[in-house]
Amino acid sequence: MKKKLTIAALGLSVVIIAGIWFYNQTDAVKRQYEFKQNQRLLAQIDSLNKVNQRQADSLKRFNPDPLLTLFEALDRADELTSFVEYTKKVTAEQAHRDLLQSADSLLLSEPLSDDVHGAFVGSDREQYNAKHLKKQVNRFRIFNEMYTGVTIRELTTITETLANESFCETQGYPCYVAVITSLNELILAIEKYKSKLLNDEYTS
Repeated sequence: MKKKLTIAALGLSVVIIAGIWFYNQTDAVKRQYEFKQNQRLLAQIDSLNKVNQRQADSLKRFNPDPLLTLFEALDRADELTSFVEYTKKVTAEQAHRDLLQSADSLLLSEPLSDDVHGAFVGSDREQYNAKHLKKQVNRFRIFNEMYTGVTIRELTTITETLANESFCETQGYPCYVAVITSLNELILAIEKYKSKLLNDEYTS
């Protein structure tokens, strides 16, 4: 009887260990997938940014008239991108408690804080959170409506989602992925806006 209990206990231990191993493997695969999806998003941003930069440089070099409104709009777009990038950094610091890597590379790690949503919505650096992100985008929208006439619907839609109270209701890692990838989608939307501005100028 004692021998049977020992064998049963060993068998149960093996099943538990196998279950933990399988869970860890599945979790690792999922994180790798999320990381690669985000890397593709970053590659899109980088590619579009380089094209936009080349077009802007070409306009500055060969156009005899200063395109003040265009270049001010591009500068404001870059300022907004910097704000979003720093919001990513602050969120990563809050969620992981210490930023030793980039906010994007931390997609492979479990946040130390379960309340990533709280870190993003109300960080102790008050100017870098969802509320102030919405304010920055709204100022940007008003400027564009007044001076460029180029709509920023995609950018506004992403921001509304990020600032919504129900955004990222999950805890820990899934929430961190949602915040960082959404902020990257916002940066991509800014680059698309810049591309439209520049392409309109080239074809006008």
